[in-house]
Amino acid sequence: MAANNLQTVTRWLHKSQDAFQAIPNPVLDFERERHFAKQQVTANSYLMGAVANNPQSLLDAMTNVAAIGLSLNPADKLAYLIPRKINNVQSCCLDISYRGLSRVAIDSGAVEFIRADDVFSNDKFEYYGPIDKPVHQYARGDRGELECTYAVAKTKGGDYLCEVMEVDELNKIRDCSEMYKRHQSGPWVDFPQEMRKKTVIKRLTKTLPNPSPELNLAIDALNQHEGIEFSERKSNFNLFMDQGDALGLYLQKLNIEEECERDQTDVLDVYSNLQQFPRGQIGAKRKEFKQHIDNGGACFNNIMGGVTEQDKGMIEDGIAGATDEALVMLENKLGPEMWAEMQGILNNE
Repeated sequence: MAANNLQTVTRWLHKSQDAFQAIPNPVLDFERERHFAKQQVTANSYLMGAVANNPQSLLDAMTNVAAIGLSLNPADKLAYLIPRKINNVQSCCLDISYRGLSRVAIDSGAVEFIRADDVFSNDKFEYYGPIDKPVHQYARGDRGELECTYAVAKTKGGDYLCEVMEVDELNKIRDCSEMYKRHQSGPWVDFPQEMRKKTVIKRLTKTLPNPSPELNLAIDALNQHEGIEFSERKSNFNLFMDQGDALGLYLQKLNIEEECERDQTDVLDVYSNLQQFPRGQIGAKRKEFKQHIDNGGACFNNIMGGVTEQDKGMIEDGIAGATDEALVMLENKLGPEMWAEMQGILNNE
């Protein structure tokens, strides 16, 4: 069995050569990456079994290596091949570390630097908002309990972007991991700090100006096997429906439509998974959802009009009843400059 699996690995790595070399990449050499891939697969019996079960997934992972531009060299600690279950099929997937995500963001030209760190209760940490640089000083000696993890980036234009995730929010993301949920094992157990950093950097990349195709592909590759994107989306959808947050539902709809257009996927498929209402309430809930979308569109138009007309009242009407999650979406939709302008109007500046 082991010999047959090794033959399968060798054969499909050879098959991946044409797809790999069809993608222009002046940095990566196929023979080196094939060597690193074979090392990783043969050193992990679960990964070898995943390749034997779904050999096409190895070819797809190697294609992603070329398209994203991150080497499998273990010394670089940028990207790895790992076994994961995708649509109930054990497969080989490309996993990207927080270092790898940072490298792609920097190489794309969107930022000059990006870093992440943990904050503990005895540290000094001052957060000034999503478009400013935080202040973080380590406590001497005992740093206390973990409170949050943050990521900060500096754009080419000299602006700062910052994302902070509290422990409870990070734990919700961790609990989406099938390996952690079922077996209390996996990277969230073995490398918790690295996973926290990767999670918050991944969140921060959504706010970067003009993300490159390589960065979008890296995020998509992670979403495919981590399942985090859908879990967050479903959690927000349920929250917005429960709270009657029309603006949140409307902004989520805009995001879904943009992502589906980019990825050439069906919007209806996304909503068929989100709108899993209880029996007997399906018709009423869908009608309620449609009304929220109409109201949310009006709220968003009020906000945009309020910024254009410098009208505080219009903006206040638009964000009335919006949850914190909806305001985060609004900030991402408006971008740093318009968000700052809106805040100035609300603060009479």
